[in-house]
Amino acid sequence: MILTYTENKILPKELQDVLTKYYRRDPIGLIGCRSSQINYPVCEYDILAITDNAESTLTMKIGPYFLEIIGTDKGSLDNLRNARLALTLTQLQVINDPDWTLASSINKIKGERLRKFRVVFAREQISQSLAKLGRCNESLQDGNIYDASFWLLSSGYDCFEAVVGYGGNPPAASHLVSQLKRSSELLGEHIDWHSIMGFSEASTNSVARRLQCLTLLGESCKTIVKSFPSLKDVGRLKMFGSDEFIRLARARERFLLSSHNVVEAYSYLGLEAIRALEEIHLAKYIVKDKNPSYGSILKGLSSSQSSSFRVGGDPAKMLGLTGNIGIVESRVETLRSTIKKLTDWCSRE
Repeated sequence: MILTYTENKILPKELQDVLTKYYRRDPIGLIGCRSSQINYPVCEYDILAITDNAESTLTMKIGPYFLEIIGTDKGSLDNLRNARLALTLTQLQVINDPDWTLASSINKIKGERLRKFRVVFAREQISQSLAKLGRCNESLQDGNIYDASFWLLSSGYDCFEAVVGYGGNPPAASHLVSQLKRSSELLGEHIDWHSIMGFSEASTNSVARRLQCLTLLGESCKTIVKSFPSLKDVGRLKMFGSDEFIRLARARERFLLSSHNVVEAYSYLGLEAIRALEEIHLAKYIVKDKNPSYGSILKGLSSSQSSSFRVGGDPAKMLGLTGNIGIVESRVETLRSTIKKLTDWCSRE
């Protein structure tokens, strides 16, 4: 049974009441930045819910609080192989665990097994990063410089997460820069992320443009889910299209700028916009029942024959992507060097 508000002190009463209503018999726990106590005052409460339903993510606003519920099935815990989920469980605070499902899973992730999950997670992110660098090179060969810049940025974020996960922490989108600094210090390495990710372009104006981009992408995601209901459970498409998600992004942007944390705001909004664009691109090919083509992702979405998949505005400009081939090629080499360094770390384990 769920502990009462006065017993657990983990959640505000308004959120406790919602969870008691809908998850009384399910194992649930607090995860994310609030669980690891690196949250901002405006951050959402992330809840992992173990249910019989398919994996899903739901964002809602309850009173003054944002609540994000990440659902997964019990089989994912019984046969724990997902390295990201394993890292998440290491910092979970139990709210309700009627059959000891969560306690049993957490107990399994210690010592040597935790070390293996850290390495597996890092290697998975490195693999994704390298695949996207391949798409970047494909775009360069085709003369699609902005598409190459897009895949370079996406690859950089994957490498970001690899370093954070290797340091033993589940990556958190709006805390990634500060998490990266801590992990790099722990590993005793200096990584020039400002050069790789173009963080020198971060300013209040560029942050505003990235928020505008994410808002427009949210509208696109909402349209896609409305036009193709079968896509509502594809990745985070439905979540990106929710009004609550965009409200949360705006609240974070205001807080980070008021705290003079411009680079973190720029990074956060860029990451979410990149992931939203990738979800839209994938959804388009699911509807077509074709394997995705990646060389011209931005061109493909801006000129899509289906209005449902046509992205408004100029994502490349709003994201601050560079059209300078020399800059892209230089950043690619710097990122490759960083990936090699991270691969060497993993191979020592």
